[in-house]
Amino acid sequence: MRPFVFERTVDLASPRTEVWMLLRDTDRINRAGGSNPLTVRPVDDGPVRFVVETTNTGFSLVYDEPPYQWTEGERLELERRNHGGPVQHMRVTYELSDHAGGTRIRARFVLTPRWFFAAPIVWLVGRGTLAAVCRYFATFDDVLRGRAALPAQATFVDRHRAEKLAGPLRAKFGSPLVDLLVGYVASSSDVEAQAMRPFDLAAQWKQDDVEVLRLCLASTREGLLELRWSMLCPSCGQASETITTLRDLSPEGHCHACDLRYGVELDKAVEAVFRPHPSIRTIDPRPLCVAGPMLTPHVVAQGFTEAGGSVALVAPAAGRYRAFARGGARGSVNVFEGGPEVAEVIVDGAALSPKDVSVRPGGEVRVGFADGGASHAKLERLDWSFRAATAHRVSMIPEFRALFGSEALREGLAMRVTRTTILFSDLCGSTALYAKVGDAAAFGVVSDCLDYGRKHVERQGGVVIKTMGDAVMAAFPEPASAVRAGAAMLTGWAALQRGKQLMSELDLKVGLFGGACTVIAANGTLDYFGQTVNSAARVQHLAGPGEMLVPQDIAAEVEVPEGVRYGESFGARVKGIQEELALRRVTLAEAPAQADGAYGSTEALGQSGP
Repeated sequence: MRPFVFERTVDLASPRTEVWMLLRDTDRINRAGGSNPLTVRPVDDGPVRFVVETTNTGFSLVYDEPPYQWTEGERLELERRNHGGPVQHMRVTYELSDHAGGTRIRARFVLTPRWFFAAPIVWLVGRGTLAAVCRYFATFDDVLRGRAALPAQATFVDRHRAEKLAGPLRAKFGSPLVDLLVGYVASSSDVEAQAMRPFDLAAQWKQDDVEVLRLCLASTREGLLELRWSMLCPSCGQASETITTLRDLSPEGHCHACDLRYGVELDKAVEAVFRPHPSIRTIDPRPLCVAGPMLTPHVVAQGFTEAGGSVALVAPAAGRYRAFARGGARGSVNVFEGGPEVAEVIVDGAALSPKDVSVRPGGEVRVGFADGGASHAKLERLDWSFRAATAHRVSMIPEFRALFGSEALREGLAMRVTRTTILFSDLCGSTALYAKVGDAAAFGVVSDCLDYGRKHVERQGGVVIKTMGDAVMAAFPEPASAVRAGAAMLTGWAALQRGKQLMSELDLKVGLFGGACTVIAANGTLDYFGQTVNSAARVQHLAGPGEMLVPQDIAAEVEVPEGVRYGESFGARVKGIQEELALRRVTLAEAPAQADGAYGSTEALGQSGP
C-alpha cells in the first residue's frame, strides 16, 4: 500500500550543538511519543541484530530494528519492520539545520499500512505520535536554559525510606553530596537509574570521582543501592552482559550489536554500576530504545546498508577518527581541510582495506562489503573516554575491600590488567632489630611501620595487596599516585621515628614499576602476578636506604612532590629480566645527591637480587 508521510518542523532559539545533545536521547523521544517498554531478543544471523516486542495503542507489536543511522548534529534516522499489526513498515527521520540564529528540527514519519482497512488507524497513530514528539521538541529551549526539566518518569520511589537509609551516610560524606545521590535515585529515569555510573555522576555534580564512588559503595551497605558489574564492548562501549558478582566473570565477552568478541580486562572491560535497592525504587529494566546515539556518544556517524549496498558516513570536523564495521574490521580516518571529497574502503571479513584513509570535513567515507551482505559501519572518536569505574579501580577502594572482600574472582580464573603501577617498600635493618631486641618487641615496631606504609598507600588511592615480613606490596591505578605515596613515605619517615628509640635503627626504601599484570583470587581477595610485579620487586631491591627508584618513563611524565627530588639516572640489569632497567633515583630534597655507584655496582646488585 501507499505509505502515509507526516512532516512537521520545530524552530528553536538554541544552537544545533545543544539541540543535538537532547535530540540524541531517543529513549525520551520514544517516551514522549507514547512508546511502551521493549522486550529485546538478539538475532544471530541476518542484517538485523534484534527483534523487539512491545505494545502501542492497544496493539501487540513485534518488529525487526536495524541499527540506527545518524550524523552527529545533523541527522538521525530509525526504521522498524513489523511482523504483524496495522503498520507494515515505519521510517522516522529527524534533520537539524541552522535557522534564524537557532535550529530547525524537521521531523518526518513514513508509515506504510499493512491492510487497506487499517489505513485510518495508521493515519491517526502517525499524526498523533508526530504531534506529541514535536511538542516535546518545543520544550528544548526551556530545558537548555534551565527554565524547565525533562519529563520525569512515573515510577514507585519510597523517598521516606531512602532519606532514612541515607542518614548514616551524611555523617561520613556530608549532606550536600548525599542529597545529590538521594535526589538522583528518586528522579532519574529507569534507564539512568538501573546503571548508575559513579564517575559520570561525579562529572554531572562537579564532585570528586573517588568520593562519589566511595559513597556509592557505602550506600550498598546501608541498603540504598546495589552493585552490579557490566562487561563493556571496546567498540560501542555498551554493556554486553551484566553480572552480580565478579565470581561470574568470564575471560571473553561478546557484543551482539557489534558482533565482536573481546578479551575481558579488569581495567578496561569490567565496570562497576549501581542501581537503587528494590526496597527503595521499582525499576522496569526494559528499555524504550535499543541503541540510539545517546548510548554511544563517541560515535559521530553510523550507517546501515541492505545486501549489495554500501554505507556513506559523513566526515566530521578535522581530526583523527576510527572506522569500524560490524564484526571487528577497523581502520583510521584522517579528516583535514583540503582532503579528498570521498574516501572508499572495503570490509573483507575482519579486515578493512585500506586501513588508513583521508577525507575533508563534510566529505564521505564510503564503506563497501566484500561479501555483499547487509551490515553497518560507524566513525568513532579516538580520544573518547568512557569514564568507567573499572573493576581494577574499584578494587583499590577501601570500602570495596571491606564490604566485598570475599567477592574475588573464582578460583582458577586469571584476568589481565593492561596497566597498573606496583610499589614495594621495605625496611632496612629489621633483621638486626629482631636479633637485638627479640621477636615480640621488633614485631610491634615493624607492625607500626607497615601501618605507616598502608596509610600513605590508601591516602593516594592505592591498595595494599599484601605484606611480606617487613615489606609492603601495593597497586595503584596510575603512576603519579604511586610516586606521591612513595615520596610521602620518605618525607614523613623522620617524624615517624622521632622519640622512638627502636625505630631509629630502621630506614625505608621504595621501588615501583608500571605495566600489565595478571590478577587472580588468592585467600579470598585479589592478588597480582607477572613480570611487572617481578620488576617492581627488583627495583625496590636496588634502592638504598632513604630513597625511591622510579623507571625513567614514569619519571619523564610525573613530577615529584615537594620535599623530594629526582637524582641520577642509571641502567641496571637484574636477575630474571632480560632487558636493562632504566631507572632514576628519588631522594629527600635536603639530602645530598648520591654519587654514581654509592650503593655498589648496579650490575652486581642486580645479580644478587631476589
